[in-house]
Amino acid sequence: MMGKEHWVETQLESIAKWQSGGTPKATVSEYYDGDIPWLIIGDLNDGEIYHSAKRITENGLENSSAKWVPIDSVLIAMYGSIGKLGISKIKCTTNQAIAFTQTIYGFIPKEYIFYYLKYSKDTLLDLGKGGAQSNISLTVLNAFPFPLPPLNEQKRIVEKLNTILSRVKSAKARLEKIPAILKKFRQSVLAAACSGRLTEDWREGKDLPPIVLPTKKEIADPDSIFAETSGFELPNNWQYYKFTELGELKSGGTPSKGNSKFWDGELPWVSAKDMKTDYLCDSIDKITKLAIEKTNVKLIPIHSLLFVVRGMILIHTLPLAVTKCNLAINQDLKALIPDKNLLVNYLLFYFKSQANFILQKEKEASHGTRRIEMSTLQNWAVACPPLEEQHEIVRRVEKLFAVADSLEAKYKKATARVEKIEQSILAKAFRGELVEPDPNDEPAEELLKRIMEEKAKLESEKKSKLTKKRPINNNATTKRAKK
Repeated sequence: MMGKEHWVETQLESIAKWQSGGTPKATVSEYYDGDIPWLIIGDLNDGEIYHSAKRITENGLENSSAKWVPIDSVLIAMYGSIGKLGISKIKCTTNQAIAFTQTIYGFIPKEYIFYYLKYSKDTLLDLGKGGAQSNISLTVLNAFPFPLPPLNEQKRIVEKLNTILSRVKSAKARLEKIPAILKKFRQSVLAAACSGRLTEDWREGKDLPPIVLPTKKEIADPDSIFAETSGFELPNNWQYYKFTELGELKSGGTPSKGNSKFWDGELPWVSAKDMKTDYLCDSIDKITKLAIEKTNVKLIPIHSLLFVVRGMILIHTLPLAVTKCNLAINQDLKALIPDKNLLVNYLLFYFKSQANFILQKEKEASHGTRRIEMSTLQNWAVACPPLEEQHEIVRRVEKLFAVADSLEAKYKKATARVEKIEQSILAKAFRGELVEPDPNDEPAEELLKRIMEEKAKLESEKKSKLTKKRPINNNATTKRAKK
């Protein structure tokens, strides 16, 4: 009969000696960039570890609490990402945020410990809550309960888990490719839409008049941005306009924080942290109508296009959003109120297609943050189709994006199901339901007894070695003899 009745409950400290590492002094350059792999939590990959992002020197090892980690040790994160795991396949060291098995007793398979800790991740996370940063200590880890089946049963469990979870891992790997495929698909759609290729068939037999936008005052273009960004051939009746000609550009601002009458109102006041969606009508911070009336903060109307033009996020992303209500923005954003001949959704798609190119032109502002120069943005060339074609482009892009969104939703559901399958398999294993017990196996009580004897023997040998190494004070011995 399957179950855990023939297992023994013990603690992690009973089956392994756990240690944690250390960090050489960061200000001493001689301690780093050596030949010794030094693991940090980011190196833990819930699998076998062959590489480390950082390395230390022998000097760094000797002058810190970092310790050698034997090959085939189980590693677990104790800070932040509690429960993140690894199995060392190289001789290495770690920082103090990682615990590892310096010695595993009783020939217990490292994989059995690894799988049990993976199964127990949520419980460990709960134990680590409460401080500014979630963490558990070696004391908590040592006292953590550990189910001990007979040794041969442990091996059968590991063998079964290896077989089943390798299939789960394969399914995960295939699923993990989907976001990159969808991202590439969306980028291809935008590129085709904003170059005229997406609506090439639709234009056949049509002779639509090009749009005409009001000419505005020239903006200095020292870097020849317009010439650089308008060098691509456009379809008939499409036309390049400078960004500054697309409509009215508005800046943002911040009402005085010292005036409570300006804050906690009902009007969204958008900053970079709110720019996480394509269509926006809410914000974390709100201001009052009085703030609009009494300060330089301007009201941005519905159907405007928002850009983040300053902030560290510009290192990798250009946040854009269409306003779905009247709102205000802070000084790190700009708002474009488009001309009546331009659809704001078309402009959203156009600048999404151009985002990576715009980011390549960004510059460094004060305190290392990033900024987009206004002369760069205002001189950026925008390919503008006839208004009727803009409507068709938006319709087609939204339809194709809806397909991508549907696939992404299915991907997320499939990923969640795979995660649940993995956890349910692990749960079954540690309920004693994955493999059949064998009455011929050595009982778990006997295994634990042997482990305790092994630990006691090793500790005794260690004490004996320390006693032999301790220097004898001959002067003190002589004095005692004379007395």
